[in-house]
Amino acid sequence: MKRSIVGILILAAVAFATWGVAGRLDSDAANPVLSTGPTPAASSSLPGGLKTVFVIVMENHNWASIKGSPDAPYINHTLLRVGAHAEQYYNPPSVHPSEPNYIWLEAGSNLGIGDDSDPGSNHQSTKKHLVTLLKQAGISWKAYAEGIGGASCPLTSTGNYAPKHVPFLYFDDVTGVNDPTSAYCIQHVRPYGELAGNLQHHTVPRYVFITPDLCHDMHTDCGPLNNQVRQGDTWLSQQLPRIFHSAAYQHGGVVFITWDEGEGGSDGPIGLIALSSHARRGYTGTEHYTHSSLLRTVQEILGVTPLLGDAAHAADLGALFSPAPILPRVKAFSAARRGSIIRFQWRLTRRGDALSFAVYAGKHRLNRTPIPFHTAPQYQYQTHWAGPGPFRLASILTSGREITVARG
Repeated sequence: MKRSIVGILILAAVAFATWGVAGRLDSDAANPVLSTGPTPAASSSLPGGLKTVFVIVMENHNWASIKGSPDAPYINHTLLRVGAHAEQYYNPPSVHPSEPNYIWLEAGSNLGIGDDSDPGSNHQSTKKHLVTLLKQAGISWKAYAEGIGGASCPLTSTGNYAPKHVPFLYFDDVTGVNDPTSAYCIQHVRPYGELAGNLQHHTVPRYVFITPDLCHDMHTDCGPLNNQVRQGDTWLSQQLPRIFHSAAYQHGGVVFITWDEGEGGSDGPIGLIALSSHARRGYTGTEHYTHSSLLRTVQEILGVTPLLGDAAHAADLGALFSPAPILPRVKAFSAARRGSIIRFQWRLTRRGDALSFAVYAGKHRLNRTPIPFHTAPQYQYQTHWAGPGPFRLASILTSGREITVARG
């Protein structure tokens, strides 16, 4: 009996030594990951309906250099008003210079990299990184980089293009171990100019990583503006509308804009902006985040596991998004026509987040002003309409979103 008890205690001690400590480390023992925050709950706090992710990474500026700056009018007067932003978003502690932060956004760790060398020196054999999880799950992805030609895998710097800002190029399973003729790399790392056509023709992948060149990402003073922040802000004002007008963005898209690292060797805060119909409009977040939070958020939106490196210990960016709306419930929606007069009726059985209503014939909205919510459950609306249907009832929610709630 005593031997059995001793044996059980020894096995328990071995199990603790083997598994208990590893819970806070990356499963690749060669690349341990120090957690940048407390271990969060496993469940996601993100809303449903997000499908396509666009990530744009700018360079080397603290949030204090952006917020309120006269050199960033588009960010301050347009993006911050329509999106949500985090003011306590940092690069991982003491992770510098640029390249290790880009690697972190892909793998949840800098994988031991501490400089800005090209892939020839810093390439990694691990397959534990985001786009390989996407490939295994059958989820499309592409990186769009300014300043590359598209005929080869862009492994070396040229002009205002720097591979250190394209993290996928540091993984052997993407580049075929630094092969400039790698078909997989060439297929997935494309010239930025191709993005506009992909958006227009509805062929944009579900994960889009955008790398502006050194003039447009706030890295380098370039003419004619010779102002890093102004150059990046102007570029965003010219490029983002193409994304906003696309079906990929309008039907479940989200754009994340952040900076790679703090300026002057600091960790920030560097800030992050989230743009989506699901984002909390005009929201200023004070929650603490790092690149691990962005990586976790991307993984949760796209539904790929396991969470990579420190992303497993970080909070996601759910606080920047509105909670799932409580939809109104409508019964007996009908449309009765008499000549050119059409009369709509419906019964509201649950208000939910309804603020007002609108009626449509096809894509044509029939009421010029919203039909306001009232406490009586029965609704009627009458107007002139000689055209055809089909007819539908939409609810404008308190968040400003409009959702179809009945057809008839």
